[in-house]
Amino acid sequence: MSSRKGSILIVDDEKEIVESLEELLKTESYQTATAMTAEEGRQKLGREPFDLVLLDVNLPDSNGLDVLRAIKRDAPETAVIMITAYDSSQVAFRASREGAESYITKPWDNDKLLLEIRNLLDRSRLQVENVLL
Repeated sequence: MSSRKGSILIVDDEKEIVESLEELLKTESYQTATAMTAEEGRQKLGREPFDLVLLDVNLPDSNGLDVLRAIKRDAPETAVIMITAYDSSQVAFRASREGAESYITKPWDNDKLLLEIRNLLDRSRLQVENVLL
């Protein structure tokens, strides 16, 4: 089993959110990259694969659900956790229907978020191992 924890792209237009998530994930030894817009996120996803994307629903240049659809079309193995400031069952349902593995609201519990990330990345690794076997 690889010692690599995983690579995570954070796409959010709030600088404080991006910085706090990046710091939290780095303390857990995840490799991180950040993007402040949907376009910047798409560019980074086009250049390198990520194991997981933390994706804001509301971005200045696009709807996060549109970005989610593009991720699932171009890299369906990439896990996506949607982030929003508004707890809306309608948005959660749409995100799930479009392929998001999870959905969190701001502010979130760091321990629960880290557990969710760990579980998603473990599940992804198991799926890859099963395909290889």
